[in-house]
Amino acid sequence: MALNPGLTVAGSVGILVLTPASAFFSSSELAIFSPARHRVGALAAEGTRAGTALGALPADCW
Repeated sequence: MALNPGLTVAGSVGILVLTPASAFFSSSELAIFSPARHRVGALAAEGTRAGTALGALPADCW
């Protein structure tokens, strides 16, 4: 079975375009949904149930 050069080039271009796009959207999601460290500290200091739970997590989890 012979390789089709057009499909090989299109596949390579697709990978080169979609990989950075995926990285961008993944980092955007992390930036939007990760809580700020000062906010986690404030919630933990309030003593609420959510704050206590967040404060108990290791810092690398959030």
